[in-house]
Amino acid sequence: MYSREKVELFLLATEDGMGPTAAAKFAGVSVGAAKKWATGC
Repeated sequence: MYSREKVELFLLATEDGMGPTAAAKFAGVSVGAAKKWATGC
């Protein structure tokens, strides 16, 4: 499980135009988890 801060950092990065993979690297989370968050699963 990731901290709320990491999830929020990922979401902010995607809102600023980053793709899920780049935003995941930026936030320090796994790409698999990030893609789930991006699709709302």
